Amino acid sequence: FDTMGIYWTMKFRNDKDTLRLEHFYNAPSYAEILGVSRKELNHSNFLAWVLNSEESHSLNYFPIKKLLEIVVQHSPDKHQIVYSDLYNAIVTDDILITAQNIEREKHLNDAGILDLYIELTVIYFDKEITLRLVIENKVKSKEHSDQTIKYFKHFENIRNNDDINLYVFLTPISGIDLVELSEPECSCKEFVQINYQALADSMFQPILNTNL
Repeated sequence: FDTMGIYWTMKFRNDKDTLRLEHFYNAPSYAEILGVSRKELNHSNFLAWVLNSEESHSLNYFPIKKLLEIVVQHSPDKHQIVYSDLYNAIVTDDILITAQNIEREKHLNDAGILDLYIELTVIYFDKEITLRLVIENKVKSKEHSDQTIKYFKHFENIRNNDDINLYVFLTPISGIDLVELSEPECSCKEFVQINYQALADSMFQPILNTNL
Protein backbone atom coordinates (compact mmCIF):
# COMPACT_ATOMS: atom_id res chain seq x y z
CA PHE A 1 0.00 0.00 0.00
CA ASP A 2 1.77 3.13 -1.26
CA THR A 3 0.73 5.82 1.22
CA MET A 4 3.11 8.45 -0.19
CA GLY A 5 1.98 7.70 -3.74
CA ILE A 6 -1.66 8.30 -2.79
CA TYR A 7 -0.69 11.48 -0.93
CA TRP A 8 1.10 13.01 -3.93
CA THR A 9 -1.63 11.90 -6.33
CA MET A 10 -4.30 13.59 -4.25
CA LYS A 11 -2.13 16.67 -3.80
CA PHE A 12 -1.70 16.92 -7.58
CA ARG A 13 -5.38 16.41 -8.33
CA ASN A 14 -6.43 19.05 -5.79
CA ASP A 15 -3.83 21.60 -6.86
CA LYS A 16 -5.48 24.84 -8.00
CA ASP A 17 -3.49 24.92 -11.25
CA THR A 18 -4.48 21.33 -12.05
CA LEU A 19 -8.13 22.11 -11.38
CA ARG A 20 -7.96 25.23 -13.55
CA LEU A 21 -6.43 23.27 -16.43
CA GLU A 22 -9.02 20.51 -16.12
CA HIS A 23 -11.79 23.09 -16.25
CA PHE A 24 -10.24 24.79 -19.27
CA TYR A 25 -9.75 21.62 -21.32
CA ASN A 26 -13.06 20.04 -20.33
CA ALA A 27 -15.04 23.13 -21.27
CA PRO A 28 -16.58 22.88 -24.77
CA SER A 29 -15.11 25.19 -27.37
CA TYR A 30 -17.26 27.62 -29.35
CA ALA A 31 -16.96 25.35 -32.39
CA GLU A 32 -18.10 22.34 -30.33
CA ILE A 33 -21.10 24.26 -29.00
CA LEU A 34 -22.15 25.03 -32.59
CA GLY A 35 -21.51 21.41 -33.61
CA VAL A 36 -18.93 22.35 -36.27
CA SER A 37 -15.68 21.29 -34.58
CA ARG A 38 -15.13 18.51 -37.14
CA LYS A 39 -16.55 20.31 -40.19
CA GLU A 40 -13.88 20.92 -42.82
CA LEU A 41 -15.94 23.59 -44.56
CA ASN A 42 -16.26 25.71 -41.41
CA HIS A 43 -12.56 25.39 -40.60
CA SER A 44 -11.57 26.35 -44.13
CA ASN A 45 -13.98 29.30 -44.12
CA PHE A 46 -12.47 30.61 -40.91
CA LEU A 47 -8.93 30.19 -42.24
CA ALA A 48 -9.86 32.01 -45.43
CA TRP A 49 -11.23 34.89 -43.35
CA VAL A 50 -8.11 35.12 -41.18
CA LEU A 51 -5.73 34.91 -44.15
CA ASN A 52 -7.57 37.52 -46.21
CA SER A 53 -5.74 40.84 -45.87
CA GLU A 54 -8.89 42.79 -46.82
CA GLU A 55 -11.11 41.43 -44.05
CA SER A 56 -12.32 43.39 -41.03
CA HIS A 57 -9.67 41.99 -38.65
CA SER A 58 -7.17 44.54 -40.10
CA LEU A 59 -4.26 42.10 -39.82
CA ASN A 60 -3.09 42.85 -43.35
CA TYR A 61 -0.60 40.19 -44.55
CA PHE A 62 0.56 39.16 -41.07
CA PRO A 63 -1.39 35.83 -40.97
CA ILE A 64 -0.36 34.72 -44.46
CA LYS A 65 3.30 35.43 -43.65
CA LYS A 66 2.99 33.29 -40.54
CA LEU A 67 1.43 30.50 -42.59
CA LEU A 68 4.34 30.68 -45.03
CA GLU A 69 6.75 30.37 -42.10
CA ILE A 70 4.92 27.22 -40.96
CA VAL A 71 5.19 25.72 -44.45
CA VAL A 72 8.92 26.47 -44.52
CA GLN A 73 9.38 24.92 -41.08
CA HIS A 74 7.69 21.66 -42.10
CA SER A 75 9.07 21.40 -45.64
CA PRO A 76 11.35 18.46 -46.50
CA ASP A 77 15.03 19.00 -47.26
CA LYS A 78 14.51 18.83 -51.02
CA HIS A 79 12.10 21.77 -50.88
CA GLN A 80 14.51 23.71 -48.69
CA ILE A 81 17.08 23.39 -51.50
CA VAL A 82 14.79 24.02 -54.49
CA TYR A 83 13.12 27.06 -52.93
CA SER A 84 16.11 28.25 -50.89
CA ASP A 85 15.92 31.93 -51.95
CA LEU A 86 12.18 32.17 -51.30
CA TYR A 87 12.41 30.29 -48.00
CA ASN A 88 15.27 32.48 -46.79
CA ALA A 89 13.24 35.59 -47.66
CA ILE A 90 10.22 34.23 -45.77
CA VAL A 91 12.24 33.39 -42.66
CA THR A 92 14.02 36.77 -42.61
CA ASP A 93 10.81 38.66 -43.48
CA ASP A 94 12.37 40.03 -46.66
CA ILE A 95 9.24 39.25 -48.63
CA LEU A 96 6.82 41.87 -49.92
CA ILE A 97 3.27 40.84 -50.81
CA THR A 98 1.67 43.27 -53.22
CA ALA A 99 -1.53 41.40 -54.18
CA GLN A 100 -3.61 38.51 -52.88
CA ASN A 101 -6.49 36.38 -54.08
CA ILE A 102 -8.20 33.77 -51.89
CA GLU A 103 -10.80 31.28 -53.08
CA ARG A 104 -12.81 28.72 -51.15
CA GLU A 105 -14.11 25.53 -52.76
CA LYS A 106 -12.25 26.27 -55.98
CA HIS A 107 -13.54 24.20 -58.89
CA LEU A 108 -10.68 22.76 -60.95
CA ASN A 109 -12.55 21.17 -63.86
CA ASP A 110 -11.64 17.46 -63.89
CA ALA A 111 -9.32 17.80 -60.87
CA GLY A 112 -12.16 18.28 -58.38
CA ILE A 113 -12.84 20.96 -55.78
CA LEU A 114 -9.93 22.40 -53.79
CA ASP A 115 -10.58 23.43 -50.19
CA LEU A 116 -8.51 26.61 -50.12
CA TYR A 117 -6.56 28.41 -52.85
CA ILE A 118 -4.33 31.45 -52.26
CA GLU A 119 -2.53 33.31 -55.02
CA LEU A 120 0.00 35.97 -54.10
CA THR A 121 2.09 38.45 -56.01
CA VAL A 122 5.38 38.44 -54.15
CA ILE A 123 8.60 40.43 -54.40
CA TYR A 124 11.82 39.17 -52.82
CA PHE A 125 15.43 39.90 -53.69
CA ASP A 126 14.26 42.27 -56.46
CA LYS A 127 12.30 39.48 -58.13
CA GLU A 128 8.51 39.45 -58.62
CA ILE A 129 6.73 36.11 -58.86
CA THR A 130 3.31 34.51 -58.53
CA LEU A 131 3.21 32.34 -55.44
CA ARG A 132 0.34 29.86 -55.10
CA LEU A 133 -0.70 28.05 -51.95
CA VAL A 134 -2.77 24.96 -52.73
CA ILE A 135 -4.30 23.79 -49.47
CA GLU A 136 -6.19 20.54 -48.91
CA ASN A 137 -7.85 20.45 -45.49
CA LYS A 138 -8.77 17.12 -43.89
CA VAL A 139 -10.33 17.45 -40.45
CA LYS A 140 -12.23 14.17 -40.19
CA SER A 141 -12.37 12.45 -43.57
CA LYS A 142 -9.48 10.85 -45.40
CA GLU A 143 -8.21 11.70 -48.86
CA HIS A 144 -10.02 9.87 -51.63
CA SER A 145 -9.58 9.40 -55.37
CA ASP A 146 -5.98 10.64 -55.25
CA GLN A 147 -7.19 14.23 -54.86
CA THR A 148 -3.76 15.68 -54.11
CA ILE A 149 -2.22 14.10 -57.21
CA LYS A 150 -4.94 15.67 -59.36
CA TYR A 151 -4.44 19.07 -57.71
CA PHE A 152 -0.69 18.87 -58.23
CA LYS A 153 -1.01 18.02 -61.92
CA HIS A 154 -3.56 20.79 -62.46
CA PHE A 155 -1.47 23.57 -60.95
CA GLU A 156 1.82 22.37 -62.39
CA ASN A 157 0.24 22.52 -65.86
CA ILE A 158 -0.63 26.20 -65.44
CA ARG A 159 2.62 27.20 -63.73
CA ASN A 160 4.92 29.56 -65.62
CA ASN A 161 8.69 29.32 -65.28
CA ASP A 162 8.98 31.92 -62.52
CA ASP A 163 5.86 30.84 -60.63
CA ILE A 164 6.16 28.85 -57.41
CA ASN A 165 3.44 26.49 -56.22
CA LEU A 166 3.45 25.35 -52.61
CA TYR A 167 1.20 22.42 -51.78
CA VAL A 168 -0.13 22.06 -48.22
CA PHE A 169 -1.91 19.12 -46.57
CA LEU A 170 -3.57 20.31 -43.35
CA THR A 171 -4.74 17.72 -40.80
CA PRO A 172 -5.44 17.52 -37.04
CA ILE A 173 -2.59 15.02 -36.52
CA SER A 174 -0.71 15.46 -33.24
CA GLY A 175 2.64 17.24 -33.20
CA ILE A 176 4.46 14.09 -32.08
CA ASP A 177 2.92 11.97 -34.85
CA LEU A 178 3.65 14.70 -37.42
CA VAL A 179 7.34 14.80 -36.51
CA GLU A 180 7.58 11.02 -36.82
CA LEU A 181 6.16 10.97 -40.36
CA SER A 182 8.73 10.14 -43.03
CA GLU A 183 6.45 11.52 -45.74
CA PRO A 184 3.05 13.24 -45.94
CA GLU A 185 -0.02 11.04 -45.51
CA CYS A 186 -1.60 12.22 -48.77
CA SER A 187 -1.14 10.55 -52.16
CA CYS A 188 1.04 13.31 -53.67
CA LYS A 189 4.31 13.49 -51.79
CA GLU A 190 5.00 17.01 -53.07
CA PHE A 191 2.55 18.29 -50.46
CA VAL A 192 3.89 19.63 -47.15
CA GLN A 193 1.86 18.25 -44.26
CA ILE A 194 1.15 20.61 -41.36
CA ASN A 195 -1.28 20.39 -38.46
CA TYR A 196 -3.68 22.61 -36.56
CA GLN A 197 -1.34 22.74 -33.57
CA ALA A 198 1.24 24.50 -35.75
CA LEU A 199 -1.41 27.04 -36.74
CA ALA A 200 -2.31 27.57 -33.08
CA ASP A 201 1.31 27.99 -31.96
CA SER A 202 2.86 29.83 -34.89
CA MET A 203 -0.01 31.79 -36.43
CA PHE A 204 -2.90 32.35 -34.01
CA GLN A 205 -0.79 32.90 -30.90
CA PRO A 206 1.38 35.56 -32.60
CA ILE A 207 -1.86 37.17 -33.87
CA LEU A 208 -3.20 37.33 -30.31
CA ASN A 209 0.08 38.89 -29.17
CA THR A 210 -0.17 41.75 -31.67
CA ASN A 211 -1.70 45.10 -30.84
CA LEU A 212 -5.06 44.86 -32.57
